[in-house]
Amino acid sequence: MKTNLKYILIFLVLVSLLYYLQLFIYNTISLILNKYLLLLLSIIIISIFTKTPFFIWKKIYFPAYYISSLYLGYLCNSFLLCLIYKLFNLIIYINSNISLFMIVYFPIIISIYGAINARIVRIEKEVIIKSSKNKIKNGIKICHLTDLHLGTIYQRKFVQKVINIIKNNIKPDIVVITGDLFDSSYVPMVENIIPFDELNIPILYITGNHEIMIGKKDVLNVLNKTKIKNIGNELNPYIFKDINFIGLDFETKIEKLKEIKYDKTMFNVVLNHVPISPKELPPYDIDLFLCGHTHGGQTFPFNVLTLLNAKCYVGLYEYLNKYVYVSSGLGLP
Repeated sequence: MKTNLKYILIFLVLVSLLYYLQLFIYNTISLILNKYLLLLLSIIIISIFTKTPFFIWKKIYFPAYYISSLYLGYLCNSFLLCLIYKLFNLIIYINSNISLFMIVYFPIIISIYGAINARIVRIEKEVIIKSSKNKIKNGIKICHLTDLHLGTIYQRKFVQKVINIIKNNIKPDIVVITGDLFDSSYVPMVENIIPFDELNIPILYITGNHEIMIGKKDVLNVLNKTKIKNIGNELNPYIFKDINFIGLDFETKIEKLKEIKYDKTMFNVVLNHVPISPKELPPYDIDLFLCGHTHGGQTFPFNVLTLLNAKCYVGLYEYLNKYVYVSSGLGLP
């Protein structure tokens, strides 16, 4: 009963926030809309994001979720521009046509651009890591994937694009996935990750925060039907071509490495979802730390909050020949 009451209260708070957010934006541009219509729209959108009552109908739920995501992104950008407009309007007069462009049309352009941009699969620049450790006989090419967020928006066709690029362009020796392979907006589906089975190389995986939201057990049940191997929190590393691959599942602190049996004289790669500072690596003799989570540069204004909070934001960080690489990810949260 307490759980149901908590859920209802959260639902009502979210509906209220969305309702008043829309009122604030549309009143700023003197656009008069029916308040009951805005309230109904708020209820529908929050219902979609809390997976009720449309969750079971994919043909309705998937496009509804996508449209609602675009609309919420539009509202966030409009809200920020409203605040900027009101601030500047205290100092100088701003023409109504300019304010309309700022608050209505510009956010629409940004939202459309974001929707198109999010569908483009890009290869981040190749990063070469050198090591003086003599146990490495030959170099290897690692393809690092993270934050695909497969679910309502990104599905099998998107994954197939990724796999085709891996096979035809990158041609790595091994693929690693550092969390948020799935999105908490929908249950994990085997059909979305089946294209990974086309790769005749090892595919290693650890969980991210979205897998924890879904339920790790459900995620692993799906992964076990494919070639993807979960190495999260395994006490023995996965050894490939004289390199140790060590997996730390989401919410596992780096101190966990004290329990894992790995040869510190070998080149050691840790897969984790959340970035850490490279200054934390030397005590553990970890040479390369691969992660994601920040979506660096992808989503404004949330990326600004991440920039302020993250120890490493995006790209390569180095300290005493120990490296942290943070990928901006493939999908949007």
